[in-house]
Amino acid sequence: MHQTHALIVKARLLEVSDAAEAELAEIDENLGHADLSPAERALHVARRKAIYEQRHPETRSVRVRGGPGRGRKNQSQVATGFIDDTAGAASASADRSINLLG
Repeated sequence: MHQTHALIVKARLLEVSDAAEAELAEIDENLGHADLSPAERALHVARRKAIYEQRHPETRSVRVRGGPGRGRKNQSQVATGFIDDTAGAASASADRSINLLG
């Protein structure tokens, strides 16, 4: 008698608003895997940082974006930092990768 085997695949469906958000979700999924080399992890974090800075230009370094120093900001002007955002998505692996980026 012929037996049929079922393959079960776990999937998570996300509703995203644009291509950048979809790419962030893909990067976060990849960062969640322990089988990335340090170089691969650094590349993913660098790309994630680039997307984050496009969405939150006020968080870019003053040296990069130009203009006056950081100065005082009230709480409503402070954006969530890249590290905080990445940590929420990929835990402590982001800190190790950012150290690789310098």
